[in-house]
Amino acid sequence: MFRRLSLLLATLAALLTALPTPGLTQDFEQEVLGPGLYIFQTRVRGATCNDDFRTGYVTSFFASVDGVPGERSMQMTLLNSPYWPTWQLKIDPDGQIAGIIKIDGDGPRASRESRFSAKKDSNRFTGVGSRSYWSQISGQWRRCTVHFDVLLRRFDVN
Repeated sequence: MFRRLSLLLATLAALLTALPTPGLTQDFEQEVLGPGLYIFQTRVRGATCNDDFRTGYVTSFFASVDGVPGERSMQMTLLNSPYWPTWQLKIDPDGQIAGIIKIDGDGPRASRESRFSAKKDSNRFTGVGSRSYWSQISGQWRRCTVHFDVLLRRFDVN
């Protein structure tokens, strides 16, 4: 009898540990974006304050995407950007990637943020984004926004 009870308790314990824990599981395992080294490029489409690079200007960054393969949240670090260093990435169930970085500086006008959304396009990700920041123009403080196209492409490692 003791042996049967022990076997029943062991089976019950195995079943309970196999059940998903609420709040610790995700709705899906994404296979869209994995950790690795990427090129992240932006091409200016327009700027509200005319204080950024001219339309069409392309900037290239080396990006390290870090996280657990399959997770919906990852982190992207731009290795050669002192202004926009670490982004938070979210991958939606439809494969859309959303990136955001918010930086709070000293003082009320020191904050800046940038965001983008991109979708898989063959062997790369393409989309659009914007960055906003405070700038002093003709003695007046204004919130400025730069709109840009996005390209994110993984370095091949084979």
